[in-house]
Amino acid sequence: MTARFNTGNAGGATVGQTSTLVLPREGGRQYALIVNISNETIYLNLGADAALETGIPLTPGGGAIELTGENLFVGDVYAICSSGDKKLTYYWA
Repeated sequence: MTARFNTGNAGGATVGQTSTLVLPREGGRQYALIVNISNETIYLNLGADAALETGIPLTPGGGAIELTGENLFVGDVYAICSSGDKKLTYYWA
């Protein structure tokens, strides 16, 4: 069965040179989209601290991950980048 929702939450985060919590745990999460809007690769890790050059790389200028029914993760999402002060945007429901 496909989950349906009619409201959501938009936001953003500034990613640092150390692991940064960008999307907190939400047991009721049904969907999430995280997009790198910076000019540098950002690395994500699901459920634990992020580390450079490991985990899920989001390429600069629009690299994204979509968490849906088949790969839905409801725990904490962390990110890191090499120079710090880079931006992610997200939407979750």
